[in-house]
Amino acid sequence: MSNVRRLETDGPFAGFWVRVSRALTKAGYRSREQVRAYIESGKLQPFISIHDYGKYADRDTRHWLGLKS
Repeated sequence: MSNVRRLETDGPFAGFWVRVSRALTKAGYRSREQVRAYIESGKLQPFISIHDYGKYADRDTRHWLGLKS
């Protein structure tokens, strides 16, 4: 088993880590803009919002969206 991060190749989360994009999709997020709005409003935070969305996933999500941590 490889320890390399796989990236989404298509859809609204293209270029993003597969594990986190699946977690966001399962939680009901459907677009990049929706994820950005929830992070900026404080509704999406590590460990309290959805399963498999911790501090590293939050850091990667903010980087993917171009936001400061």
